[in-house]
Amino acid sequence: MTATIRGSVGSGGDNQADDVRVVQDLLNRAAGAGLDVDGDCGPRTVGAITDYQQGFSRRPDGRVDPDGLTLRKLNAAVVDGRSPSGAPERAPAQGAPAAPGGGASTGTRLEPLGSGKGWYSYSKPDRQFGSDPLLATLRDVGARLAKAGLEYGIGDLSFAQGGAIKPHKTHTSGHHADLRPLRTDGGHAPTSIGDPTYNRDATRSLVEALQASPAVNQILFNDSEIPGVKHWPAHDNHLHIQVK
Repeated sequence: MTATIRGSVGSGGDNQADDVRVVQDLLNRAAGAGLDVDGDCGPRTVGAITDYQQGFSRRPDGRVDPDGLTLRKLNAAVVDGRSPSGAPERAPAQGAPAAPGGGASTGTRLEPLGSGKGWYSYSKPDRQFGSDPLLATLRDVGARLAKAGLEYGIGDLSFAQGGAIKPHKTHTSGHHADLRPLRTDGGHAPTSIGDPTYNRDATRSLVEALQASPAVNQILFNDSEIPGVKHWPAHDNHLHIQVK
């Protein structure tokens, strides 16, 4: 059944609680946004809308309108399990390649990322558990970037017990992480290759810091002007890393 809303939701929207809950639910089902379906259109909800729009719009506005493209894309993604670009932002749907090296849960309990210098979180804490090599890498990268006055965003890692974590095909064993490219304004918000807010030089510094870690064996990202990254479908607006 197609979901409908009576008024706009998001930045500058009407943000009626019932409509907000509809959009929050759609974002969770279509993009694994991890939002509380509480009817409160706060910064996380607006950020999730903007993040989702990055997959099909050069000018995301952070708003879902009743008859707008974003609502149609969300409904379509829920029906067929795919993102607006034809493959989910973080993990390709059936018929598209998943990021390689997914693996299964090892049964080992993973540790929480927590907080630290040089990074911010854009995922819920229960989705940010990792293996020792992954956590050490992310913290070392944060320390390197902090010295340069930079900060990067860390998204989904794994659940504490490992195992499936929607919408990903990977992220099952604490060895994978999604990271945001850096912005020209240093903000804690999504950006995408080709967007005016995308900071290639700062994102190159992030990639170089990752490459300096002996644990990192793969970086998926679609900026061909940054050496050492591998092109992969639907990775214009985030980096996907895998550690040994």
